[in-house]
Amino acid sequence: MSRTILIDRNGKLLNELGKANSGHTVMGALYYEPPKGKKQVIVLYNEKISKYDADTGKLLGECSLRSFSYYPSFYIDRDEKMLYVSCSYSGISKIDMDEWMEVALIENGIGYDPKEKIYYVTRNPDYNNTEIGYIKDYSVDELIEIGKDKLNGAEMTSEQKAKYGLTD
Repeated sequence: MSRTILIDRNGKLLNELGKANSGHTVMGALYYEPPKGKKQVIVLYNEKISKYDADTGKLLGECSLRSFSYYPSFYIDRDEKMLYVSCSYSGISKIDMDEWMEVALIENGIGYDPKEKIYYVTRNPDYNNTEIGYIKDYSVDELIEIGKDKLNGAEMTSEQKAKYGLTD
């Protein structure tokens, strides 16, 4: 059984996390102090990520991940309240920290640049070559604007709206 223990600065055992996680391997962990709320310990297991109250060890949330690996790297965007978990070449999971759910998986992601809001990704066109590129992380508002620009004022017909269950 894989477990994570919390100890104080003097080595005193405060709590043991993940007692119910038999069969899951700890891949990585981080300590997080949100602007408001309880201090947290976030633990990445194979196939899921869990958050615990750092003082009591109580499980605060758990979500499944579609990407995981040993030695993940973590980045927290405090403004957007998103956690990015980069798992080597398998991808980057984007986790909403309020809802505690994976909202995106960037396959073949190898890094995230928070200033530019881009994901670096790889592609292997053949076995001998690897190409590196990027994907922009657009907000919902940006995507709506892009859609409006592409449509150039075009509207769906009544038949199209009915086909997709949209009403006037």
